[in-house]
Amino acid sequence: MKKVLFVNNSLDHGGAERALVNVINSIFIPIGVFLSQKTNPILIIGTGLILINLAKVIFIYFPFITPITIALCLCSIGCGLAYMPPLVCLWKYYPNRKGSMTSIALSGFGLNRMMFKYVSVRMINPHNEAPLPERDRYSNEI
Repeated sequence: MKKVLFVNNSLDHGGAERALVNVINSIFIPIGVFLSQKTNPILIIGTGLILINLAKVIFIYFPFITPITIALCLCSIGCGLAYMPPLVCLWKYYPNRKGSMTSIALSGFGLNRMMFKYVSVRMINPHNEAPLPERDRYSNEI
């Protein structure tokens, strides 16, 4: 199995950590809805995105178990805060078409993940270079 870009495949992120992420995400989705109705939704979405990116930084630079758990918790808090405010805004401006607006917004989330998968690979590895076997990472040119 080849490793890509310093990814540590030896850590298993399942079981209790996955359950913790689901619980935290389930708690913070209604909190995101409540806060987006009481304050500026852009502020709530921005806070969620900052937490998601902070989680990614912790995950990359501290590859041992406690920071990974912290990163997963921060990411699930950020996802919970940033997921629902766009839908709340759509429901507010289109009260008679909640179902249609929800399907359009959620399909946009899915299309974004599908398309960014290929964009990120092209950004990180534009020449389709294989990892160096002696160091399990890409060369310094990438």
